[in-house]
Amino acid sequence: RTSFSFFALKFNALKVVQIAVKVSQQHTQPGDAIQFLEAVKLSIRDDKQDLQNISSSSSSSQQQKDNDKAGDQDQDGQLSPEEFRLREPTLFVNMSVGQLCLQSGNAQKAKDYMEEGLKMLDQIEDADPSVISSVYSLSSQYHKVHRNFDEFYKNSLLYLAYVSTDKLPADFKLALAVDISLAALLGEGVFNFGELLLHPIVTSLVGTKFEWLHALLKCFNKGDMHAYDMICERYADALNGQPELVKKAEGLRNKITLLCL
Repeated sequence: RTSFSFFALKFNALKVVQIAVKVSQQHTQPGDAIQFLEAVKLSIRDDKQDLQNISSSSSSSQQQKDNDKAGDQDQDGQLSPEEFRLREPTLFVNMSVGQLCLQSGNAQKAKDYMEEGLKMLDQIEDADPSVISSVYSLSSQYHKVHRNFDEFYKNSLLYLAYVSTDKLPADFKLALAVDISLAALLGEGVFNFGELLLHPIVTSLVGTKFEWLHALLKCFNKGDMHAYDMICERYADALNGQPELVKKAEGLRNKITLLCL
């Protein structure tokens, strides 16, 4: 049973669960990490009850006042103060569990966490950036697995809006730059490449074996068919190494043709 002091949770529950998520990464098997995080969620719920018990033992008059307030909240369908305070920590843990479900091949369970997370996020005002990014991270990874390029692109940009690119690990940053660039090219509804080119994430491509991808984005941004043909010829091996680009070669040509108009 995982033990987290409810006193720590009282002062900064989100920080505590963020530490718990980092600790869970020590598990080599997703199932073990999920079990650990589920224990953390149980601990949070138990600690919430402990805090409520402490609060209720103050004075009889204050207790009555609190009970009346809680009753009013129940009638209005609102969350108690403790439940309200623990929404973000719970959401953060759930998104981490969703990521692990995805890694273990349980896409349906990951989808359930993703959809519930998006719903919960809509109900939280001024959510912590780490919580927001965790929701969009799971959403982007889910759509990546299912090759939903438009949705992956949209959710990846939303994820990047709430993280510091400079603080991302170099290998993760490069992998994300490649994935989001490919999604921009392959997404049927993506025609604005300027937004992506202005984001520092794509500079990760420069000076690597994927620099051709950065050049390709600039071609589409300018609608330059001649430059596109030159890149396709010069980097034929690299392009052929991307099955989705090969599969949608005709769609890519149609797309840049439209951008030339």
